[in-house]
Amino acid sequence: MVVSAVLRRRADRGRPDEKRRRVGDEPFVIDGAGPVQTLFRVVFPMLRPVTATVVILTSVAIWNEFALSVFILRQPEMRTIAPTISTFVSSQGGNLGAAAAEK
Repeated sequence: MVVSAVLRRRADRGRPDEKRRRVGDEPFVIDGAGPVQTLFRVVFPMLRPVTATVVILTSVAIWNEFALSVFILRQPEMRTIAPTISTFVSSQGGNLGAAAAEK
């Protein structure tokens, strides 16, 4: 999704310069943290709010696509793959093993 990429980019640009540049990582490097540890302890916590927003927006977009295909597209040959799989599995009584073994 383009919106996700834009949100993440804007959130990264919104961080203070000293946190964005390698100079901001200096205290962590002095304490012996590597780049991966710095990423998990500095960058990811700062991006937590935008990550939650991206998850919510992506979930809504996925649900809307599923609902659109189920409720608006009445012809089975016009539906996308998600409702088709859902219909197929529910026709087997929700038994994934039987659905997978179906020929």
